[in-house]
Amino acid sequence: MNIQKLHNKNVLLISILWGCFILCMLVQILKDKDPIFIAILFGSGLLVCGTISIFVYKKIFIKQTMYLCVLGMSFVTFVLIDNEPVIANFYLIF
Repeated sequence: MNIQKLHNKNVLLISILWGCFILCMLVQILKDKDPIFIAILFGSGLLVCGTISIFVYKKIFIKQTMYLCVLGMSFVTFVLIDNEPVIANFYLIF
């Protein structure tokens, strides 16, 4: 597989992952969930998205980063389904 094409796809995936993370955080804040839960979710999300972003933009572990991005988006979907199923339906349709 062409490494440059894979890197371009990783850039797109990390952009989508950051968007999903921001959407998830907005939903949690608007629904007035427990502040400790929001802080844990925010911290872990920044850690995961930030680490994957470093991998993408430094072009480290290009093939594995693709799988990490998809896994991250699946985790965001799981959190939304667990907390707000109605919002998750719109997210999955999008």
